[in-house]
Amino acid sequence: MATVSLAIGLPLISVWALFGVAIGRFLRTPLRLRLFNGAMALSLLVLAVSLLL
Repeated sequence: MATVSLAIGLPLISVWALFGVAIGRFLRTPLRLRLFNGAMALSLLVLAVSLLL
């Protein structure tokens, strides 16, 4: 069971970490960071409204 968890978990964690590195490089400029934050806020607002309806 532990081997299966390791075989599945390790690649997924690696992909997640590489994605974090890539998005960190992309968001180094203040404009990109601000646009990303705005997009995330908008998506959160849409989710909240959809849950309330």
